Amino acid sequence: MITDRYDHDIDQFMYFGSRLLHGELIWTNEFDDKSPILQYIFSLPAALKSTSIFVVITLIISLLASYIGYLMLRDIVRNSNLDLNRKAENSIIYFGIILYLTLLVCIYGSLHHINAISSSLCLITISLAYLNRGKKNKLILNFSAIAAAISISIRPYYLLNIITIPLWLHVRERGFITNKKEINIINKNLLYAKKQISWICIISFYILLFNTMPYLITGQFTDFIFGIKLNSVDYINHNILLRQYINLGRNPILYPMLIGMILLPIIRIIFGNIHQIRFTKKDIQLLRLKRIDIDILFFGIINPILLEIMFYRKHFFGHYFTLFSPYITVSMVLFLALITKLDKIIYNYQIFKIIIKNIFIILLITCLITNQSIPGALSEIFDKKISSKSYKVKLVKDFINQEKLKSENVGFLAPEDNYIHWKLDESRHRFPQKAIFRNISEGKMDKVINENKNLDYKFLLPTRIKLCETLNKYSPQYIITRNNDYSFNCLIQKNSKYKLLSTKKLNKNNIFIFKSIYQ
Repeated sequence: MITDRYDHDIDQFMYFGSRLLHGELIWTNEFDDKSPILQYIFSLPAALKSTSIFVVITLIISLLASYIGYLMLRDIVRNSNLDLNRKAENSIIYFGIILYLTLLVCIYGSLHHINAISSSLCLITISLAYLNRGKKNKLILNFSAIAAAISISIRPYYLLNIITIPLWLHVRERGFITNKKEINIINKNLLYAKKQISWICIISFYILLFNTMPYLITGQFTDFIFGIKLNSVDYINHNILLRQYINLGRNPILYPMLIGMILLPIIRIIFGNIHQIRFTKKDIQLLRLKRIDIDILFFGIINPILLEIMFYRKHFFGHYFTLFSPYITVSMVLFLALITKLDKIIYNYQIFKIIIKNIFIILLITCLITNQSIPGALSEIFDKKISSKSYKVKLVKDFINQEKLKSENVGFLAPEDNYIHWKLDESRHRFPQKAIFRNISEGKMDKVINENKNLDYKFLLPTRIKLCETLNKYSPQYIITRNNDYSFNCLIQKNSKYKLLSTKKLNKNNIFIFKSIYQ
């Protein structure tokens, strides 16, 4: 195992992946707030009982995205009219690809979270769509749409960004028609509209295909509809900008990237002015940088704004910063390409250039060293001792095995722990996963539940006031809790149908087990 210091969401995904191996689709027996496609992806890691398998899958897709992204970036820089030499081009593009992989690894959540794989699929979508422009290769178009559908299914925040890809390609290419017999502007716009509608339709088709097919095959499509309805209402309410500001501190590598993206349009304006002063009329073609201007607008301004719009429609957590990685990468490559060309023009300012270069190098190195995910991951990889999480699971497993000697049918529920459930391959007995359970206990799910009382779903999804009663009524023989968590405080009440077992070794490790007094 690479590390078990990862966001608790991964335990949720691993759990539902393990339930798929038992033939249980999400929303048919238990509630989840993610799309079905994640359950399919995590079924293999769950089968092999290791989150490392998911990390390997993410890494493979990210490397593929890096290669296809490299092909796109090489073409963009080479045809940008910046007239850079091959050595400079290669250096910039290689740096961009290394930067992309560095961002995936170093931003909070790293390769262990689903943001990295969604980000890489988004980059694959953009790159394939770009490389296929004007070629009308249906195979590449479908591969691009498939990557888009999976990316959006994993992280719906990419919806607006991916939908606007044809618009970007249309705007950047329409001013560069050389054939005088080309169709007129109206027909070109109609052709674009057709491509845009076609793009939306093909992505929608694959999203529906991948997410609904198992439900259609098993005759459980109604459960799918119920799940979608319950997930259509957001139950988290917080200040998006404030959370982004706070979480920047957990991702110091973003500081130089943020500076670079802010400087990008400024450098472009300065660059244009210097060109006008320095170059003669015969070099006027170098001023034709409409494509790179559109790329700057699309990747450096429009796409980050579209992501922000989607965040405002839902919510934001620190690991979502990974979703900006494709746009940061392209923006930084464009930034470096402009700086490199500017470097050749303002050759009289060597000291200024050296200072700027060294500042960015020092910033990047400092951010990498201070980034919280790197030292944590390294210490886990090389630490031979069993982790606290794994040790607690071992203690619970030993206890359950002892109880099975007395009775074959021993079921348990750990309401606020998904890790134990997927590690020991135990169902949650129709109770929602940890994060949803916590949100119910805090009253955050009441609005969603009350607005969907007419839905005949099969899983347990009580309101806050009914949660303790539901826990007592529908839980299996054993309930595993921690001191002073919601379940513990619920079950120690006088009217509880469970009694607390005295297990010193477990209690010492903050594991408290309640047993039903009726079983």
